[in-house]
Amino acid sequence: MWESLDNNAKAEYKKMILAFASLSEMFAQKESSDESNLIPIINSKYQETVFQKVFKASAEDISNTAYDASITLQDKIFLVGIKTFGFSADSQKIAQFKACLGLWSNIISQIRANAENVADKDIVNERNMDLYKDLANRIAQIRNDRIDSAVANIIGPRENGEQLQQESIYHVLMPSNEGGNPYIHVGETLYKKIDINHIRNISCTSARNPMNFTFEDGIHKYKFTAADCQLYMNFENRSIVKDTWNVTYAEDAYSIFSRIADFVNENETSGVLRRFGIESAQIVESHSWKINVEKSSGYNSFYGVGAKMGEEKRTQRIKAIISKYKVTGSLKNRLELFCSLENGDEKFALRDEIVRSIKDPQILADLKKLLYRPSSEIYIPIPNSISFHTSNPNFFAVGVGNNLNSKELKDKSRFTMVFEPSKTEMECFITQSSGKAIQSCDKQSILGDWILRKVFRLKEYEPLTENRLSEIGINSIRLDKTIDGKIHLSFIWLD
Repeated sequence: MWESLDNNAKAEYKKMILAFASLSEMFAQKESSDESNLIPIINSKYQETVFQKVFKASAEDISNTAYDASITLQDKIFLVGIKTFGFSADSQKIAQFKACLGLWSNIISQIRANAENVADKDIVNERNMDLYKDLANRIAQIRNDRIDSAVANIIGPRENGEQLQQESIYHVLMPSNEGGNPYIHVGETLYKKIDINHIRNISCTSARNPMNFTFEDGIHKYKFTAADCQLYMNFENRSIVKDTWNVTYAEDAYSIFSRIADFVNENETSGVLRRFGIESAQIVESHSWKINVEKSSGYNSFYGVGAKMGEEKRTQRIKAIISKYKVTGSLKNRLELFCSLENGDEKFALRDEIVRSIKDPQILADLKKLLYRPSSEIYIPIPNSISFHTSNPNFFAVGVGNNLNSKELKDKSRFTMVFEPSKTEMECFITQSSGKAIQSCDKQSILGDWILRKVFRLKEYEPLTENRLSEIGINSIRLDKTIDGKIHLSFIWLD
């Protein structure tokens, strides 16, 4: 990517980064008269902001997403992770899994128990190898799901199925160590998902810390630390350098800051905030709420018992499948019992039992169409919808809150949904009793496939759960209405 960026923009980026680094004496932890003891300092948020502004990149570092920026060059989009760290520090944190600590606690406890009173690292590895492999696979799967989810959010739902060429890159700035001439290395390396099929060279970091272990996948080297549930990656600093900038320290950094302070005080103005690239001045109303993972509604509508057809017709179809595949024995009995049960927990449990017991993929595929609703059927639920629409009758469209029981609600409630940060637009409407649902006007499956398969990384007929939300790092949505009447939807994390 670095070679593809505009040279004038790179020069501006260099100028702005070196300007900040030149003021390092103001941030030094120890007072020193010797500039050779200073380490060039780069503020990470400053770096991200300058990168986004200079290269006209979209800001993506919101809601625990895996990327900090995206840049479109011709027909290709670069998804960028931005980092800064010392040139001598190879391993850097790239992900945290605190939400998963409870799910992995039994594995980590067993690793600790297996290594108790063992001083030999090889013996610790031998006793725990299966546990290390299991945990490494889990870490890799969630890491990969988060990356795929972030990509889906950045690209957005595509109604015409078009695919964008994309590449993921880590862009890093690496200040020199203490002593010698100060400089900043510019580095770039591949930002890849972990290759689960090629995880190898697994080993604890030491016999004293058996819960911390390292592994490789043929692309990068990783380290997991159990206490803080963090994943580190070795950036191989010396091999990724693309450019080197010499740093000149300002003679009197304090006076520079003083002049900035005077300028700000003399020209005090209110700044304009941005949210996913939306200027706050454009936002006229906002609402946020936690995602509800009810068993058979909202994001889990598809999980409802039975396809959308009459009970009698569905029973006939199931009996036809029994006849077609010559189903006998306990499976036949369970299917007949399923037809006779009223909807409820008992019917959910029986369906799950039936699905687990079927080994023939063709029978399973045919039955799923009858045991579930369509696999991509969803709606975005509005919690306490009557109260919401009563308090905000014109949020989605003029008068929606006063026409919830109207037969023309779909036509009266149409609005344009803008999915952030991709800026993809889709026509939607308010529907169902009490106006509790947001649905797409055209193919519901387009929105369903995007949210379920790409954002939440769920398999067909796999329900969305609280655990999945924690793993992906999304638990809420925010709706921002702008002055043009469009509703911007963002998947976010709220504590």
